[in-house]
Amino acid sequence: LLALMCTPAFSTDEMTITGTVMEDNEIRAEDGMVYQIGYNTKGDEVAEMVGKTVVLTGMVQEREGFRTIEVMEYQVLDE
Repeated sequence: LLALMCTPAFSTDEMTITGTVMEDNEIRAEDGMVYQIGYNTKGDEVAEMVGKTVVLTGMVQEREGFRTIEVMEYQVLDE
């Protein structure tokens, strides 16, 4: 029981979000939520597209009020 109380709460779900890439490796989704872009090859590619609207599919992890998406697939909507 003590281990459960001391373990930080987090969840991981696969999601698809549409939003605008912002500076500092973040994306602001259409619903206003802000996600940190995870550090992997595709995430690094997306992070360089500041100002672009993209559709991301990936694993979203929420921990202590912060959301991170590990990008598995992406599509740029406004090139």
